[in-house]
Amino acid sequence: PILTEINDISREDIKLLQTLIKKGDEHCKALRMINVTAEIEAPLFFWNELVTYTVGVTCGCSESTMHTLKKEKLTHSNFEYEISDDALQYLQSLIEDNASIDWIKNELPSGYLQKRDINFSYQTLARIYKQRKDHKLVNQWGTFCKWVEGLPLAKQLIIGEG
Repeated sequence: PILTEINDISREDIKLLQTLIKKGDEHCKALRMINVTAEIEAPLFFWNELVTYTVGVTCGCSESTMHTLKKEKLTHSNFEYEISDDALQYLQSLIEDNASIDWIKNELPSGYLQKRDINFSYQTLARIYKQRKDHKLVNQWGTFCKWVEGLPLAKQLIIGEG
């Protein structure tokens, strides 16, 4: 039968997948076929860390930094953490003065928020979850892992419970 949703997986198949998961990454190849697409807004430093998982992760489209910066005036909400009013005014002046986009990107704090559409396999999400669930960047990786926990059959196929 053709499965159209993850919830169509039978209990017997879930048990088989759990057995294969316990045997290791090389045995649970079927998890590569369960895919999730998400739009994630995160600071630049998060995207730099996510690069670790480029196998099994497909980046779709992302907001163009150039177009996003010129679309509307920068505010404190464009950043993960508070930046000073002086820094915000400086960045805005660069944008308004039509400074080189390379120069503006160079001056952007790594907490600048950017949206991207990302596709993950369940196998990759399991790897990320195990490696990042107790990471020091609780706000970023903790939020990501909570999102993973909410996916269908996450406890059984990603987290290893149930």
